[in-house]
Amino acid sequence: MNNSFIFFLLLLLIVDVKTQNCAFYNVDTQKLYNFNALTGQYFGSYQGYNYYFNICGTSTQCANSGLTDSAVCLTSSSGNSGYISAGRVDHLKVLPLDGFQGGKIEYSDGLWCYDVPSINRTTTIEMYCAFGQDTIIDRVYAKSTCNYVISISNTLMKTLKVVFVIYIITTYISIINGNSCAFYDTSTGKLYNFNALSGQYFKTVQGYDYFFNICGYATHCVNNGNPGAACCQNPSPPRPNSYTSCGQLNQISFLPLDDGGEGGVIKYSGGLWCYAVPNINRSLTIQLNCKRDQETTITRLYQKSTCVYVVEITSKYACPVDIRYGF
Repeated sequence: MNNSFIFFLLLLLIVDVKTQNCAFYNVDTQKLYNFNALTGQYFGSYQGYNYYFNICGTSTQCANSGLTDSAVCLTSSSGNSGYISAGRVDHLKVLPLDGFQGGKIEYSDGLWCYDVPSINRTTTIEMYCAFGQDTIIDRVYAKSTCNYVISISNTLMKTLKVVFVIYIITTYISIINGNSCAFYDTSTGKLYNFNALSGQYFKTVQGYDYFFNICGYATHCVNNGNPGAACCQNPSPPRPNSYTSCGQLNQISFLPLDDGGEGGVIKYSGGLWCYAVPNINRSLTIQLNCKRDQETTITRLYQKSTCVYVVEITSKYACPVDIRYGF
C-alpha cells in the first residue's frame, strides 16, 4: 500500500469524523467512536419524573411538547406538569469516559433551575461499550441539583484503532473534537480554526462597556465577579460590582454564517438572567467574517433583542483552513 493511498484513506476518515457531530476521537487512547448508530428516541424514569431524550439529535417527544430545540426534557410521571428542557441539541459536547471504553455527550442550556436560578439544567449521557449487548439504559439519576446523568451500555460503540500515520489523524481529529474553537461547516465542506482570534476584546456602545474573548475566558469579567464568563457588560463609566455576564465559555456553540459567506458564528449563552425578560438568560453571538487582507476589526456591536447581543468581526483569521495541509 503506497503512502499516497494511505493518506487518501486517512483524509476520507478525517472528513467523515468532522461532518458527524456524534463522532469522537480519544487522543489519549487513540480510539475513534461513532455514536451515530445510537441516534433514536429514548425514555427513562427517575423519582417521579419521566425523561425523554435523543442521542445525537432532537427528542421528538420534547419537540412535540413545544421544546423544539431540546435533546432532553422531563415531566412529572403523574402527568400534572408541563415539559421542561434539560439540555439543547445545539449545546452538545462529546467527551471521553474516565477509565472506560466509550464516551459521553453533554447537553447544556436547558431551562433555568428553580432551586438554583443562576444555573441552567444539563444532562450528561454516559455511553459504555459492552460487546454483544443491545442498547440498555442502565441508570438515570441527578448528580446534583438540575444536573442529570443517563448511563447507557451498548455494543454499537465500536472503536477503530488508528495504525498508519497517527500524527496526521491526531492533528485533524483532536482539533475538531478536543479544541473548542475549531468549526467544520458541513454545508460547504470548509474547516475553520478560530484560535488565532483568541484574546481580550473591549468596546463601548450606548453607555455600556463590553468585555469579551474569542475562544477563552474574558479576564476582566472573571476578575470582577463573573467566573466562567466569556463576556460581560458594565455601565460606562464603570460602576463597582455591576459587571453582568452575557455568556459563559462552557456554553459555547458554533454555527455557519446566515448569508452563507466564509466565516462562522460563535454563540455564548447562559449569561445572567435578563432583568427585563426574566425567563431568558443573556447571550452573545460573535459573527466572524473572513476578509483575507484585514487584521481583526470589530465592525459592529449591538443588541439584537432584549439581552441578546451581537458582535460583528472581520479578520483574515476567520478564513477557512486548507485541510490538505493542516494548520
